[in-house]
This record gives sequence, C-alpha cells and structure tokens, in this order.
Amino acid sequence: MLTPTPEKPLDDVEADVMFWVGQKVLTVIDQLMRFVFRHVLTDKTGERVCDRLLVYFGTMGTPGMVVLDKVRERNNAWIRALLKEMKVTGHFTTPGHPRSHGTIERPDSTLAELLRLLKLDKGVEPEPI
Repeated sequence: MLTPTPEKPLDDVEADVMFWVGQKVLTVIDQLMRFVFRHVLTDKTGERVCDRLLVYFGTMGTPGMVVLDKVRERNNAWIRALLKEMKVTGHFTTPGHPRSHGTIERPDSTLAELLRLLKLDKGVEPEPI
C-alpha cells in the first residue's frame, strides 16, 4: 500500500531520536512542508519524548498523525496516552528499517555528515547543544 501524500501541513509528522555528541535530540518533521524541529532531550524515556512533543504541538499545532519507530521508549503508555488525549493517530514503523522512516532519517544523516566534515576539515569537535 502506498503512503498517501499529506494534503496540508500537520496532516503527518515524523518523530525520531538521534544521538549527537553524546546527547539525544528529538527531531520532528512535517511530511508536507519538510520543516525540521529539533529539541535536546535529557533522556529518551517516553515521558521526556512526550514532554518535547507537547512543546512541538504547542508551537506548531496538533498534527493528524505522528509516525514513530517502534522502539521501547517511543512505543509505550506515555506516548500512546498523549496521542489518544490529543486525538492524534499514531503510526509505528519497524525499527532498523530507515526506508519506512525516510523523511526524518535524511535530515538526521545530513546533520551527522556535516558535523563529521566539520571535524575533519577544521579539527573541531562540535560543542554540545
């Protein structure tokens, strides 16, 4: 089945946690607008991810659907309760299959590559956020 193309902003957003310089960063991207939103996490528990998703919802608006990979900290009671309370559809993809989560994997890999090149070119280790 083909994934439907969103018709308006916030129809679909993808969320993922990337690791950068020893920190965890929640990345949320709107499927239609490709607007990237990042937030540093103190930990990657479901409670902390929910807290940052609420910041996103408060800033950008409540999406129709959130796509997350099905890893323990993002597929738990906190996240499911938040999505249910906000009347947002949750779609969980299989972990380790970046193609099913490609919209968000690309900006994460681009950032990681830019940081790697900065270190190679300038000998500079990027500072933590």
